[in-house]
Amino acid sequence: MFLLGPVFAADNCSGHYVNFGQSGDASEQPGGNTLAMFRATTINITDDKNSPMNMSVGDCVGTAITAGAKTDASGRCTRKDKDGDLYSYEWAMPAGADKGTWKFVSGTGKYASAKYSGWWQQTMAEGKVAGGIWGGNCR
Repeated sequence: MFLLGPVFAADNCSGHYVNFGQSGDASEQPGGNTLAMFRATTINITDDKNSPMNMSVGDCVGTAITAGAKTDASGRCTRKDKDGDLYSYEWAMPAGADKGTWKFVSGTGKYASAKYSGWWQQTMAEGKVAGGIWGGNCR
């Protein structure tokens, strides 16, 4: 079982995301495993409409390794807000988990020293579109 523990209790930011797949490639690896790489355009919709991250848009890249019936995925995204400030974060979804984690790794302007982090959960996928919910500590 995968638990994120205190992250849930500390949520002071939350919202939804939508990713639009742009490209991807997969290859068979030894032992029947699969390595997939992908790129997506992403939009962040915060529950707090006054959040500077609301309606921020950018790009994500990621990899997924499937071994047996379990997939482990991770990647990085960069989004730009309405003021032109950028924030970059890394994300991970361990094999067998229903929730992943994210954390800021860099930013410009108001995000230059931000240490935001949290959880995310995919709630829908249809063709090249996927979306879900997220929460975390954005202070």
